[in-house]
Amino acid sequence: MKHVPLFTLLFVPLAMANDAPTTASPTAIVIDVSNSMWGQVEGTAKIDSAKSALQSLLKNWPQNRSLSLWAYGHRAKSSCEDIEQIALPGALDSAALERKIKALTPRGRTPLTAAVEQAATAMREQGGTIILLTDGIESCDRDPCALAATLQAQGIKFTAHVVGFDIDSENDKAQLSCLASSSGGRYFDAGNEQALRDALDQAKQPVTLDKAPGIVLMGEGQVIATRRFSLSWQGQSQMEDKVVLVKQGAAPSPSNVIVEAKTFGRDKVDLLAPAAPGLYQVHYLFDSYNRRESLSNLNIDVMPLTATLTWQEPAMTGSDLTISSDIQSDAELSLVLVGRGKDMSQVFSRASFIDGQGKLRLSNDSGEYDVLLVSNWHAHREEMLRQPLNIVPMQTRLTVTSIQGQTITIDWQGPGAEGDKIVLVAKGSQDSWGSVLDADFPSSSQLKLGAPSSGQYDVLYISDYYGAHAELTRITVSLP
Repeated sequence: MKHVPLFTLLFVPLAMANDAPTTASPTAIVIDVSNSMWGQVEGTAKIDSAKSALQSLLKNWPQNRSLSLWAYGHRAKSSCEDIEQIALPGALDSAALERKIKALTPRGRTPLTAAVEQAATAMREQGGTIILLTDGIESCDRDPCALAATLQAQGIKFTAHVVGFDIDSENDKAQLSCLASSSGGRYFDAGNEQALRDALDQAKQPVTLDKAPGIVLMGEGQVIATRRFSLSWQGQSQMEDKVVLVKQGAAPSPSNVIVEAKTFGRDKVDLLAPAAPGLYQVHYLFDSYNRRESLSNLNIDVMPLTATLTWQEPAMTGSDLTISSDIQSDAELSLVLVGRGKDMSQVFSRASFIDGQGKLRLSNDSGEYDVLLVSNWHAHREEMLRQPLNIVPMQTRLTVTSIQGQTITIDWQGPGAEGDKIVLVAKGSQDSWGSVLDADFPSSSQLKLGAPSSGQYDVLYISDYYGAHAELTRITVSLP
C-alpha cells in the first residue's frame, strides 16, 4: 500500500549571500527524507533515485544561480518540526552539496507545507521559484493548496513548480497540482528515475512570461438554474486556459469560483448553471504556469427553474409517496421532507430524484410538512422547489384470522412501506426485532407467523426507515 509522501525537493529562489558572484535568481533545494523514502521504483529505492537525479542536476547547474540546500524528515521518526537548512545560499559547490545529500538517511514524516513555507519566507525580499519533488502529499495536517494565498497575503511572492514522483492517486496529484497552479507554477509527473531527471531539468528552466492571446467570450445572457449552457469565444485557446463562473462582482480567484471547465485548446465549453438564481459572471482565464489573467468576461443572469411536484392524495403516515415532476434539470436532484416552513437542518427523510420521479418516506406523525426538491450541486445542497404536503393518519390494524398449532395467520392493514415488518415477540417485550416467517409481506395482506411454543405473544407492526424503528400497533395472541 502506498504510504504518505516519501520525498520532496523544493527549489526556492532565496536571498543571495552578499559575497556570492551570482546574477540569476537564487534557488534552494529542499529534500524530503521521510521514512517512506525507502519505497522502490523499478527495483531501486526512491532515495537512491532521488540522489542520482540530484547529482545529475548539480552537474548542469548554472554557475550564476545561487543555491542552498534544505532537508526534512532526516533526523526524527515522528516530528513535524524536523526541517533543516543544511547549506546556505551562495555560489554552487557541487562537491560539498553532493556530500551532504549522500549523508541523508530517511527516517521521519513529511512536513511538506511547513518546508515550503520556511523556504518561501527565506526568499521574502527577492521572491522566486519553488520546485517541489514529491511522491505523495502532506503528512502533518497542513494544506499545501492554501499556502500560496496565505503567504501572498503576507507579501511573500513565490512560484512553486511541483514534480510528482511515482504518484498513483489522482487526488494526491490534484492537491499537488493545486499548490503549483495557485502560486503560478507547473505540475510535472514522473514515473521513474529518467522521467524524474527530465522533470527536474524542465523545472529548473528560467520562467518566461507567456503572451496572453486575444479572446472574446460569447454566450447567452440568460440561463436556467441547473441547466447546462454553452460558451464559445473568438481567439486562440491554450490547453491550460479555463472558463470559470463566479458571483457578479467577485474576482475570478480560486476561492470565488463556483464552477469551471478547462478549454483544452477547444473553441467552446459547457457549464452547469448554479441552482441559486441571480447575477453571475463568466471569465475566460489565461492560466499559464506563471500567470493567471481574465481575458474576457460575460454577465450571466441565472433564472429560476420553474416546475411542479405532483403526487397522489391522500398522503398517509409512514407510507412511501411517489412524487413526479416535469422538471428539466442537468443536476443531481433529491427530494427532502421537512416540517412546514423548516429548513434542511431538520430533515425527516430524503430520496433520490431520477428521471423526474422519486419515492419519499413520509413521517409516522400526521400534520403539515413541506416537500423540497434539492439540487446536490458540487457538494452543496440548494433548495429549488418547495410545496406543502398534508400527511393524514393511516389506520394500522392487525387481526388474527386463525391459529393452527403454532402458526398464527394475521390480516394486516398499514403503510406497507419498504423496510416495514410484522414481528412476533414475547408478550410485553420491547424487542421489536422478533421473528418473521412469511416472505410475502407486504405484497400479501395476509401473513403467517410461527411461534416457538405455546403461551402468550405480541404481534407488532414496525415501521423501519434506515434503522429507525417505530411501533405502529400491537396485539396480543395466546397459543394453547
